[in-house]
Amino acid sequence: MRASYQQQLDTLTRVVTVLTQQQGSKDNAIVAQAAFESILHWAGADTDARVRTLAQSWRTFVCTQRSFAVSEFDRYDGVAVNVIERLVRDALIWGQPATQMQPVIAQLVPPLAGCAGAPDDYTQPVDARMPVVLEHIRPALGLLDALDFDQMLDSRLPELYRLEGVLQLYGVSASAQPLIGEQAGRLR
Repeated sequence: MRASYQQQLDTLTRVVTVLTQQQGSKDNAIVAQAAFESILHWAGADTDARVRTLAQSWRTFVCTQRSFAVSEFDRYDGVAVNVIERLVRDALIWGQPATQMQPVIAQLVPPLAGCAGAPDDYTQPVDARMPVVLEHIRPALGLLDALDFDQMLDSRLPELYRLEGVLQLYGVSASAQPLIGEQAGRLR
């Protein structure tokens, strides 16, 4: 049995409240998108002021998270691979729902705009900066003692592989493979 419009609106209200008031995750943002897609099938939902208000809250939260994550990645100039991997993951994790939200909120009358300054391709900010980041960490990796096999095998290579995994998972064109090859070559 299909839920009534009011039931779907109540669900949407709960989902957006959890997302915006309880520091929601990307998963919460995805659930919110599904709830919006579902309710917009109802005639008149696209002009309902309550739906619009919830969409504005959803957009504000997701855009703020995306903006913060991309800004943190852009500002980081350290060489800790585990930190870089986390910042890349955050930028991509919040970039994806920000991009996917756009066609949904554009259905409202009048349409809502997406995140200001967000590219159509959510991987673009990472794609643009990653080559510089990888070149920046290369000298620091070279300073580490190649004879410290424990450090190489326990932290450095796994961190680089995790970073490469994130880049591949989200389809980022930059790659950590050359650094992985260099570091593995030092073990010979």
